Amino acid sequence: MLLHTCTAGKKETEVKKMGKRLILTVHKNQYYTASAMILRGVKEADIEFTAADGIHDDLLKYLGKDYENIYIIGSRLKADYAVQLKDAITALEKEKVAVTFYLIGDRIEIKSPEVKFFMPYIKEAREGIDGAMITDLIKKDFEIPEADFQRINEIYKSFELKKYTSKDPQAEGRRKFVEYTYQMYFKWDVGDTSGLVDMIKKTAFDSATPEEINRAKKYETSEYMLTGDSKALAIIRKKAKIVGGFETPVLIVGETGTGKEFLARMVSEASKRRQDKFVAVNCAAINHDLMESTLFGHEKGAFTGADKSREGVIKQAEGGTLFLDEITEMPLEIQSKLLRFLQDFQYWPLGFDGKAHSADVRVIAATNANIKKMIKERKFREDLYYRLSGVTLRLPPLRERKEDIKQLAVSITYNLKQKEQVKDFTLGKKDFETLESYDWPGNVRQLHKFIYRCIIFDATGEDLKKLLDEERCEDMELAPVREIGCDDTTITTIAQAEEAAIRKALRIFKGKKKKAAEAIGMVLNTLKKKMKDYDIKDETAGDEE
Repeated sequence: MLLHTCTAGKKETEVKKMGKRLILTVHKNQYYTASAMILRGVKEADIEFTAADGIHDDLLKYLGKDYENIYIIGSRLKADYAVQLKDAITALEKEKVAVTFYLIGDRIEIKSPEVKFFMPYIKEAREGIDGAMITDLIKKDFEIPEADFQRINEIYKSFELKKYTSKDPQAEGRRKFVEYTYQMYFKWDVGDTSGLVDMIKKTAFDSATPEEINRAKKYETSEYMLTGDSKALAIIRKKAKIVGGFETPVLIVGETGTGKEFLARMVSEASKRRQDKFVAVNCAAINHDLMESTLFGHEKGAFTGADKSREGVIKQAEGGTLFLDEITEMPLEIQSKLLRFLQDFQYWPLGFDGKAHSADVRVIAATNANIKKMIKERKFREDLYYRLSGVTLRLPPLRERKEDIKQLAVSITYNLKQKEQVKDFTLGKKDFETLESYDWPGNVRQLHKFIYRCIIFDATGEDLKKLLDEERCEDMELAPVREIGCDDTTITTIAQAEEAAIRKALRIFKGKKKKAAEAIGMVLNTLKKKMKDYDIKDETAGDEE
């Protein structure tokens, strides 16, 4: 693989000449990083974006713009538009604009004789242990200081040749910041490139804040949760973006493993608070006796063991967003205090008897429970529910967006292969069909865990099917008999629960009676007898095995 620099119209010494400059980059993580290195070298430049095969059209837009240098990152040079590209460069030459292409050699698809126009300024980056790196040439052309080169080049390499990069947490944080910004741009598809430009500048001058790096790290751990192009997912994304523009409280409801925290982050990213903190609290994981202190903080001596004052999560989230996951696990007495806080955003730390503290924070809550049922059972305050649910967003379970399973599986597989440095594992068409055949009661989190197992055991084809059968059995064992029949809310007798369990097991195992019997703890002959007793037709039954 060769890397070339094509310079049309001026010699290298003239390219370095001071003047108005433009960096024009294709959308890709490593190209953003290469752009950042050029920016570090020239100190100041406009940054704009182009399509890989659109450079011949885009260059014409810069006629009459008084640029002295245009640096182009990552575009393709194809015979299809060689003439137009040559004309565009020639027109810019007449305005004394130096045009420089930085790209990998295999992206030059122009053959002789047309390629001769570009050849006089082609430089070759020789193949080495790190491959052919655009950044190596940029370092030489722009005299990048060694420390800055190593910092930025480490990010570039982590996208191109991850196995050669160090495990430096700071370098990994910078890489995630680049990737996070790129993903957010395309997730929202708003056409606003200001965030990308800001990211390139911060990468060039190492000015990303710790909060920005941490937000990127947290995003990457769960970004796969809302991958997909289904209508259901498109609707919830659109709602999240709209709701983000308002300060109203948001309640997210959805089953476990659907990505409620990630949806909360999407709402936060669409808000004016996106540059501020996002503090997540799992109410189910907090000891009830410590819940008030966790939320509001406490003074020294407020209770046994409180040897110093401590601020609560409300204070920590000042100016940003507070996410209260599993809100229905909050004790009733704390619910009343949270309600009071939400009325005027004032609170008192535990043990504090002075003037109330004020907080500027947006609250987003989430639950996987039937919150209205809990209200009827007096386990959750109705007034708090109405205060939290300014807008309610329902996150659909995976079984309602099965068309996303393939894309999710591809994304999860890619991320896990990168994490584990696995090369030889690929899911095929039949594997995707197998994955789509299951309801995934644990949703995306369960799918992630299952694909991890497939990678560990190198299971595709029939091996993947066997693993999925084991997964089905585990799910059946985890579900109580009464819950297995939860599709029918009128079940009142053991016989009805048993019938519902048999029907659901047969449905899950596509009519295979032996596997259904094993899942619900029956011998095969008993299952057959019960099917006859309950008039369960054998229409969907498959092979006994």
